[in-house]
Amino acid sequence: WIEKQVEIRTIDRANFLHGKLYHVARDGGAAALVGSSNFTLRGLGFGAAPNVELNLAVRDAGDRDALLDRLVYALYGLTDDEVAAVEGNPAVGSATDGTARTAAGLTG
Repeated sequence: WIEKQVEIRTIDRANFLHGKLYHVARDGGAAALVGSSNFTLRGLGFGAAPNVELNLAVRDAGDRDALLDRLVYALYGLTDDEVAAVEGNPAVGSATDGTARTAAGLTG
């Protein structure tokens, strides 16, 4: 039943962060939850014996979109120039710690 309610994606990549990202959109609003929780009652902190997890809830649309963008850029290993092209900005040259490199540090 859940496949009719949500979109489920998996990433099979060695040494990739085992964190989870849940993006929920409803009635014109949206939020993202990033962290260690499995999508279970205990994993999300419910029930008689909930798990102890570390998560970040992002409700601000700008922050949420920026976070999702950085994660996708890191997943695909985009360079700073490629990120600039995707975002429609002029080429930024070879920065030493730009968006893609910073996000890549979160995943590897």
